[in-house]
Amino acid sequence: MSTSDKSRDTIALEEIGEIHGGSTPARSCAQFWGGDIPWVTPAEITKLPTKWLESTRESITESGLASCGTRILPPRSLLVTTRATLGYVAMNRSSVCTNQGFKNIVVNQYHEPDFYYHLIEHFGPEMERLATGSTFLELSSRDFRALRLPSFCLDEQRRIALILDTADAAIAKTEALIAKLKQMKAGLLHDLLTRGIDENGGLRPASAVVSKEGFPASWDVSPINKLCEYLSYGFTCPMPTTESGPFMITAVDVVNGSINYSTARHTSQSAFESLTQKSRPIIGDILITKDGTLGRVAFVDRSDICINQSVACIRPLSDTHADFLALYLKSNHGQQQMLADAGGSTIKHIYISKLAEMPVPVPGVDEADEICKRMIAHESWIGREMQTLEKLRKLKAGLMNDLLTGKKPVFAEAAAAS
Repeated sequence: MSTSDKSRDTIALEEIGEIHGGSTPARSCAQFWGGDIPWVTPAEITKLPTKWLESTRESITESGLASCGTRILPPRSLLVTTRATLGYVAMNRSSVCTNQGFKNIVVNQYHEPDFYYHLIEHFGPEMERLATGSTFLELSSRDFRALRLPSFCLDEQRRIALILDTADAAIAKTEALIAKLKQMKAGLLHDLLTRGIDENGGLRPASAVVSKEGFPASWDVSPINKLCEYLSYGFTCPMPTTESGPFMITAVDVVNGSINYSTARHTSQSAFESLTQKSRPIIGDILITKDGTLGRVAFVDRSDICINQSVACIRPLSDTHADFLALYLKSNHGQQQMLADAGGSTIKHIYISKLAEMPVPVPGVDEADEICKRMIAHESWIGREMQTLEKLRKLKAGLMNDLLTGKKPVFAEAAAAS
């Protein structure tokens, strides 16, 4: 394999340890399955949150092990996917065996397994390049063994592994925090919608009297059509597609609470101007996906967009708290209400007539404003952590490119970090 550092030697994978394949005992033999020997498939590797394989979904018996070509691998072996799903790698905490979708490396004492975990991960695309097959790609044992990667001394290996493990730990910690914040968001929204905020700024007691709909008793409940000046859906006629111009928004373009303009098509300015009001929402309108993918909600944030029939548009009255209405429509309670009345056999639909009659809570303006402020603050917290995560991932990618190709000596990198 070529590297950007032409002076650095290379090493074949078969030189860093023993390489073993895997196998699957006959599924028809019940006595081969459910034993004490952990057995893993590639699907379990691709979704690991860290490099460590802690447990497996299935296990085999001693007779199952003896019946096929798999073998027990010691802890800290490198489990590399080389069939169909290529280039994923993990390390096992305890002894394990694998199916035929792996080539596994039991690293010898002269090399650092943690380092080769990162090196193999980085050069995964090279495995895809070398793989062959018509039904699915597979990297042969011969090509896997002969795969050449940049060679590093043991001290370099350990230093690089430490740097990249530290980056991975920071990424995993941030991912865990984001997952926790998202769980907290759902709980916070539920509490705010069912208990509201009292005059002292706290949540009302859970034992407080609530309305039959499950909202605080002091709140009004109104159908959506009483809270908006306009509710309809977009064009049904064919529209020309152009390289640039106003955006045509469909249900697939409303994702994660916003409009994804990178997936939206363009139309001509003249076609856009020929559309009626119902197909041309204005800034501040609320969009709801009504066909196929149901119930996704987003605010309109620019004026050069039009919507087709798969998207509904709500224009709140000036004295209605639009932020609160959108917040409620995104909540579990609001989503359940919208989807409960959905119809259609092949493609599901939210009917405009049903949406117009859907009852929604209406707190006082001040209380609604405070609820929205708290949710916006929490979402901003999640957003900041997402930005941190993106920076950490870019940092790790840069480190891998510099260190694992030999572009930058690890000693210089360690000195700079200190």
